[in-house]
Amino acid sequence: MVVSVSEGDPFVPANAERLSRMGWTALTGHLLALLVGALVLWFTHEVKDGANGKLVIEDHISISLSGIMLILTLFILARVFRQGAMMRAELEGTV
Repeated sequence: MVVSVSEGDPFVPANAERLSRMGWTALTGHLLALLVGALVLWFTHEVKDGANGKLVIEDHISISLSGIMLILTLFILARVFRQGAMMRAELEGTV
């Protein structure tokens, strides 16, 4: 992606696909982090009950607003790059 941008042609379908994959990867990572956090929370409650409550662990799961913003930004950029690639192909077809 950096190479195509440095060559002066960022609006190619490959870059749109890369941004889309990055968005899906970020979404998957975010969901996996929530799942792992829930499992850790469940496991620590099980261990805490078995160890007479001597284990101290924060018992909350938070959703990262910055992570959600990253995911949305990546999907929006993928759409913009896809549209830019279509417009460029259209322009080349008319010239």
